[in-house]
Amino acid sequence: MPRVLPPIILAIFVVTCLAPLSAQEKKETKTITFTKKAPSAGDFFGFLSKSESSSTREVTRNGEIDEPRKSLATTTINRVVTILATKAGVVTKARVIYKKAAQVRPSFGNRRGGRRRSGGEGAGQRASLSDLDGLTFNLDFSGAAPKVTNEKGEAVSESVAKLVLRRESKDGKFTGWGPDMMTVLGKSKVAIGETITLDKKRFGLLASAGQRFRGSRMGRGRRRRGGEAPTNAGKQPETLKASMILRGTKTVFGVECAEFEVLMEDQSSMESERMSRESSAKKTGTVLIGISNGWLYSSKFEGNNSSSMSGSRQDSDLEMESTTISKSSKQITYAKKKLEQ
Repeated sequence: MPRVLPPIILAIFVVTCLAPLSAQEKKETKTITFTKKAPSAGDFFGFLSKSESSSTREVTRNGEIDEPRKSLATTTINRVVTILATKAGVVTKARVIYKKAAQVRPSFGNRRGGRRRSGGEGAGQRASLSDLDGLTFNLDFSGAAPKVTNEKGEAVSESVAKLVLRRESKDGKFTGWGPDMMTVLGKSKVAIGETITLDKKRFGLLASAGQRFRGSRMGRGRRRRGGEAPTNAGKQPETLKASMILRGTKTVFGVECAEFEVLMEDQSSMESERMSRESSAKKTGTVLIGISNGWLYSSKFEGNNSSSMSGSRQDSDLEMESTTISKSSKQITYAKKKLEQ
């Protein structure tokens, strides 16, 4: 007959076996400490950004269903950014080479508020992304106002200068090196497996890491010609849920990077006297952040947006359903370290 151990001896045996396992689990919980580093003169990166979004829109007018309309929008930007000068850790001069800048932005028929192609006030006064293709620009932030010149130091058109500054700067400061990822993280120490919750401002910075999140401007009502302003015009969505989860590390061009999984969900609604709209969005992706400098090395996102609208417009009952599937990515294609090796 097998011998039965007394309860107290059995308890000691179980505790003895589990204690080393708990200690081992604690050792495997690695904490990463990030260091913020400002770029210095001579640093340069090659950036490749791509985005694609396909949309389907179905409209019902007075009970009759229109033929579904589909649209595909794509953007490709291959640019080289070189830091020419800094002061107190702030970039004062930079050079940006747009080796490729291409964008296709088809619309669903006539769209009010879109870019004017010809005729009328403001015609031809707004530059497009394709206008930057193959060009080099020098950006100077050392004066009272930012300046943009071509590779020879000559002035460029006002519309091109505005477009370049809109893409490469914010509030008079150069942002073309990438978003402030340390501000996105909100802390310098993050443990493997830890989840960081993002507020609207920090998620906005993260969203700018790749191409713009198409269709993410939800909840912003617009006054349409001949109509009234939405009752919640200008309000930001209050249902945003965004987070980053540290999954591990990867090495890019000799720099150890932290790999984060990104999750985002959002819902919003808009109402006016004649129209109502509800929207939802979901995004997932990954980002790589340099541990020793806090720089962005890669970002990839996929997601879908959907919206429904109903009401009346121009004496017609209107219902509309739209769905957008999007993909975007941004990655460093080469760096100073790689070229020197």
